[in-house]
Parts: sequence; structure tokens; C-alpha cells
Amino acid sequence: MGYLERYRNEASQKRLFRWWDFAIVEIEKTAEAKVIFLAQQGYWKYGKWIVASNEFPDLPKTFTTYDEAYAWLEEKMTDYFAKRIYEAKELIQKEQWELCSVSLLQRHMPRCGYAGAAWLLGKLQNQGVVSKQSELERPGFRVLLKPLQKQLRLEKANQLLKVIASCGRRFFAHQGRVSRFELDTGGRVWFVDAYNEARIYTHRTNGRWRGFSEGGTLRSLVIALRDYIQTGEPIPSGYLGPWPDWYCAGDPWGYGESMKLVAEAAGHFIDGRTTTGG
Repeated sequence: MGYLERYRNEASQKRLFRWWDFAIVEIEKTAEAKVIFLAQQGYWKYGKWIVASNEFPDLPKTFTTYDEAYAWLEEKMTDYFAKRIYEAKELIQKEQWELCSVSLLQRHMPRCGYAGAAWLLGKLQNQGVVSKQSELERPGFRVLLKPLQKQLRLEKANQLLKVIASCGRRFFAHQGRVSRFELDTGGRVWFVDAYNEARIYTHRTNGRWRGFSEGGTLRSLVIALRDYIQTGEPIPSGYLGPWPDWYCAGDPWGYGESMKLVAEAAGHFIDGRTTTGG
């Protein structure tokens, strides 16, 4: 089996990020392996040679063996993928929608779920991609953004749980662990309990939650946070106070002054003040 066929089989099976954009070929005289970025090879058009992309200027690159070449490319693309996700989150949080293009999103959409949506926005962060306002209103654009927006809301909800677990009576905390929300591949919200690490399906609201170690008040908060993660619906302020003095002396959680820290941490997505909708 030649290097090229071996690379295609291995990279596709391991789902190497953007594996189809690269090739590893064998140099006949030395049996060395060369990593090639295919778009950099260019093509002939209108009487001149056109380089489609110079996205990876350090390629082509030669290695002594195929294994060395593949290991280098795998590490490089793993790091590249992580950077694209970070850049995508920055774009979403700053609401810089003008840097995204619906047509490119639809054309390059990889089949890698929530991470794929993040990568797409990062990939489009370049000065040559500017879409019209009319494009941003197209349903297709919002459909592609939806997974990433949900992931960002989940991270905000988990950050609130960490604040609750770090002060007052330390709800949602146990032996150094903190309860958290997770998304499955279908975008459904699960709650992982810190006490027994039970994974609880939050969309079943009838009856008790097996494995849920907190009380009914906190279960209601978890359900409200689930709705926030799913739809961006703000959390009613009544869940986190302030409360009147006649109701448990104004401190039903028993958190005292620490309740102000909790309310402050949740302030950006309570009562319509949420910044990440849809």
C-alpha cells in the first residue's frame, strides 16, 4: 500500500480534521514522506497558474518516515482545530455576524456536530469574507449557528453552578466535584450530579430524578437553566432573589451575603438580560 492510500485510509478512519485537504506522498528515490496541502498545489486557469490557498505556508514538508509525517500532521491539525473553536466563540460572543457567510457555511459544513459549527465560524474569520445584512437573516444561517449558541449558553450555566458551589452552603459541590450540564449528540441537556456522578436526563420532569442529590428548589433551578440552554429563555429573577423578609427571612437558600455573588454571576441571563438568544 502506497503512502497516499495509507494516509487516506488512516486519516478518514480517525476522522482527522480536514484530512481531505492534505496528502502524504512517497518520494521514490529516498522513500521519505512529504506532507502536501492540496489547495496550495494550485491549478491552471486563463493562461496562468493560480494558487488556491496559502493557508499553511510551512507545507510541503518532508519527513524520514510516513509515521513521522502523519504524527506531525495530526498534532498540527488538532491544534489548528482548537484555535478555530476559540476564534469562533470570540466571534459569537462579540456578535460579529458580519464576518460570517451563509454560502460558505453551507458549502463547507463538516459532519462533526457542535464542534463543526464552531470551526465553521473560525474558518470564515478572514478579511475577504463579508456577508450582506440580508444574508444574515436567512434561516440557513441561524440553523448553523444554533448548535454553537447552545454550547455557549451551557458553558454560562455551568459557570453559575461553579459560583453556587464555591460559596455559601456550597450546593452542587461534593468532595471537589461540581455538578454540571452536558449536551448529547442530539443537543439534549443532561445534568451530572456531583454527589454520585449520576447522569440525569433533564427533559423528563414527571416524578423524581433518580440520582439527583439536591432538593426541589434546586431541581427547579436546574430545569430553568435547562430551558435557558435549550432556547435562551431568561431565568425568572425569583429563582435567585432578592426575596421579601416574610419568606424564610429573605434567605431561603441560607446563603447569607453569598447570595449576592450568585445573583451577580447570573445577572447576564436573568429576566431578559441574556446576551445569547436563539
